[in-house]
Amino acid sequence: MRDDLAQMYKNVLRCRKVVENLLFFVRQSRQERRKIDLNEAVDSALELLEYRLVKTEDVRVVKELRPEGAEIAGDSNRSSKCS
Repeated sequence: MRDDLAQMYKNVLRCRKVVENLLFFVRQSRQERRKIDLNEAVDSALELLEYRLVKTEDVRVVKELRPEGAEIAGDSNRSSKCS
């Protein structure tokens, strides 16, 4: 299990770097800071990873989000949010 987790961690870091590089080339807009709902950001990130985690890696994800949500100030173009 430790080897599987180490491999998953390595792949997550690799994917993160790929996404960062893609965003660097695609995005030409200025930073736009606004309130970002962390629950929505987590849901969005998990949607991106769900197939791989559940179907190919056999990982069970348990979400425990705050019912009232939590907001932070950030750039929605640089967050995990997809929409």
